[in-house]
Amino acid sequence: MLINHLFRMVPFLLAIVSSSGFSASDLRFVTWNIKWLSGNSQSHIQQSHRSSQDFKKLNQYFIAMSVDVLAFQEVNDVEAIRRVVGKDYTIWLSERSWDNNKQHQFGGVNQYTGFAVHKTLAVTSVRDIQLEDTSKSKLRFGTYLLLNTINSEPVHLMSIHLKAGCNSGFRNTRNCQRLKAQGTELNRWIMDRQLDNDQYIVLGDFNSNLSATGSWMWEGISKGTSAILTTRATKPLCEVRSIRNASNTYRYNSVIDHVVTSPNFHLVEAKQVLYKKEDVIDFVLSDHCPVLAVINSKTGQ
Repeated sequence: MLINHLFRMVPFLLAIVSSSGFSASDLRFVTWNIKWLSGNSQSHIQQSHRSSQDFKKLNQYFIAMSVDVLAFQEVNDVEAIRRVVGKDYTIWLSERSWDNNKQHQFGGVNQYTGFAVHKTLAVTSVRDIQLEDTSKSKLRFGTYLLLNTINSEPVHLMSIHLKAGCNSGFRNTRNCQRLKAQGTELNRWIMDRQLDNDQYIVLGDFNSNLSATGSWMWEGISKGTSAILTTRATKPLCEVRSIRNASNTYRYNSVIDHVVTSPNFHLVEAKQVLYKKEDVIDFVLSDHCPVLAVINSKTGQ
């Protein structure tokens, strides 16, 4: 493993945000790649340019989802995601963003993973999981939290963003080799959780259609485990702004944002939260729709 198993299980930064824990009611988990979200736009990254009205519209979509836990991707700074989620959430940005990790950062806008957790929930921050073994990797850090529960074991949460460029069948290319290696590291983490009888939920942009029949990526992630692909039946209905014509929308034919859980949770629903077509045209939102998974914790206690 890239991180020592025993050390990984010891929280190094305690961040209790409330005395309450994971109750027996439904909790609403969302994974959302918000496409170069930044408070400081870069001239050479057009997608990072957002007006106050764009942020306001993103916030409206977020509020409408009644989120308990948001796993986000492609966020540059706390200030930017704060404008999306508001003041009722505690934000954890990947430790790749820390000052002592400059070697893992780009000079301008960065794409960090992280979480925004409603302040009524109690969580503990744990060291990031690095899904690439290169010493100066500037991506692929999984943000790792423990969601504390009532009269039960904590739930291990991870927000991830895996390698793009290999969304169809496996090919012997650099992108596919890297994506496969990241899936292998994730599989090892899941196996460790299973060996310890841990509850876990992994959310993020997997950059792969895991629900496709015979998905090589899902096979690699779930090999030897009882992991559940919560988003297996999630329909690809998301429409985003067309790259070729900003006055048109484009609909993806597969889902690459997923939620993976241990088998001791009951899924209520898992769906894409769709943008209104006029909002896609009029505002800079994202090239990903949020994926909402409503999970009942009764079977996890």
